[in-house]
Amino acid sequence: MMRKLLFLGVAAVPLMAGILVAGSAAAADLSEPVAPPPYQPIPGSAPILNWTGFYAGVQGGYGFGSSHAAFIGSGASATDTSPSGWVGGGQVGYNWELPNNVVLGIEGDWVAAGLSDSVSSGGAGGGPVTITQKIGTIGAVKGRLGYASGRWMPYLTGGWAFGTGTRQESGTYPGSDDSTHSGYIVGAGVEYAMSHHWSVRGEYDYVDLGKATYDIPGPGSGTRADLTANLLTVGLNYRF
Repeated sequence: MMRKLLFLGVAAVPLMAGILVAGSAAAADLSEPVAPPPYQPIPGSAPILNWTGFYAGVQGGYGFGSSHAAFIGSGASATDTSPSGWVGGGQVGYNWELPNNVVLGIEGDWVAAGLSDSVSSGGAGGGPVTITQKIGTIGAVKGRLGYASGRWMPYLTGGWAFGTGTRQESGTYPGSDDSTHSGYIVGAGVEYAMSHHWSVRGEYDYVDLGKATYDIPGPGSGTRADLTANLLTVGLNYRF
């Protein structure tokens, strides 16, 4: 019996030593700081959007406006009209995004305009007369002031505007003449970046093209008419 107990005691010594060594190693591992895993970027994550750079695009929409006219020389009022219709064209520009998210830009745009209105009335000679006023093109060179908020950029815009008009008269004194107008444009819009290259925008502009002279028959030495327009457009831009 004593021999068995002695044998079991001798055999247990290595086992206990192994347990003590393993426990010490585990305690040492727990006491050492564990380094964090290395940074792994999220797959497919995109860099931060920046609006700086050149862009070009297309736009289209609807316009409506007014034209007030007077006969040159006599000072009498001529027929007023309210041209309206569709517009379509394009734009090119450049943006600078500042560190405070303010975006400064310059843009040139041009649209072909189908704005037109016809008004019929009794003429000076007693017969019917129809006056038609058209706005054929509208262009602008303007600045932009925006604020970048993620993918969105609301902005204000304004600058120099120019355009072409046509005034026609049928009836007692038939005639037609084209003229070039020059004035200003102011507006506001918002642009949304669908990706780092493509963006869409919606914009409203008020355009005052000023007065111009039309050499058509009537009292005096022609007709002087001003042109204004309200433009509602949507656009698609590609940023290089």
